[in-house]
Amino acid sequence: MPEQQWVGNLITAIATFSVAGITILGYYFNNKLNSKSEKEKFERQKNWEREKIDIEYNNKQNELKYKVYNTILKLDGELSVLTYHPRRPEFDNRQFEKILRPVLFDNYHLLDQDVRESINTIDYTLKKGAFFEELEEEDRELLAHNYSKLINKIEKHYK
Repeated sequence: MPEQQWVGNLITAIATFSVAGITILGYYFNNKLNSKSEKEKFERQKNWEREKIDIEYNNKQNELKYKVYNTILKLDGELSVLTYHPRRPEFDNRQFEKILRPVLFDNYHLLDQDVRESINTIDYTLKKGAFFEELEEEDRELLAHNYSKLINKIEKHYK
């Protein structure tokens, strides 16, 4: 009889450890799945927040860019940077350099690439004229043409 009691106790111990082991394994796998699910949920939320911040930043940058464009168009309407004569348009480089250029370059980083290219072309032509201490007729025509293109490009960004 004592041997039967030992076998019974062994079976009880094995059953107890088996149930405990299965419970621990179940808890481990359940915890691992929950952890993975929580991590994925956190990543989705983090990405959503990042996208939201990017959208807000882009909206703010666009708002600032259009304020600059509005200012340029307003100044273009108020100033006589480009006047039309029967022979050809006349570009007033003093008005451009004194009033428009500071607005453009203070906010250069906000402007679209095509607008920056037009500004650079105008600026290069003006620097070339300053270097030679006089603008040639061809440069004056080029300035008038490029300034007109600049205003057209700005207006296109509103469409």
